[in-house]
Amino acid sequence: MDIREIDLQDVCRDVLHLIVPTARHYGVAVVTNFDSRELLVCADPTLLQQAMLNLLLNALDALVGVPEARAVIELRVTSLQSGEVEILVRDHGNGVPKRYLDQLFDTYFTTKMHGLGLGLPIVRSIVESHGGRIKAENHPEGGAVFRFTIPVAHVAGPTNHQAGNHND
Repeated sequence: MDIREIDLQDVCRDVLHLIVPTARHYGVAVVTNFDSRELLVCADPTLLQQAMLNLLLNALDALVGVPEARAVIELRVTSLQSGEVEILVRDHGNGVPKRYLDQLFDTYFTTKMHGLGLGLPIVRSIVESHGGRIKAENHPEGGAVFRFTIPVAHVAGPTNHQAGNHND
């Protein structure tokens, strides 16, 4: 691993440059909410990009066939009082059937017709190798929510949040 101090929001922006054109092609909006200050973590940026890209692509897959008004992916990056940064990816699709929630991170478990069941276990491995945790749940208003945490190396600056829509 190439561990170094990085701003996690920069990693997220790099991933957004990859995913937003595809999302636009499918009529999906990507809405972001990033902390206004640097959120520094000691991590391998390439591995974190891989984890985030997997979660965002899964969210995009979950929105195939949903009405345009619900075709939204949310990406939030926030600092927690626990000394961690939380990355949250939410889709507004149909959510994950409850019977599958406990199996999502099991190797070879998949709900996709052509899936291998390796993506989410790899994401979990990446997150845990950085001292973080990951969990999946359904949002009460619909859709799936995946959130993971990474310990903070350093936080600086004001505490206001900045929201943005990357589908403009």
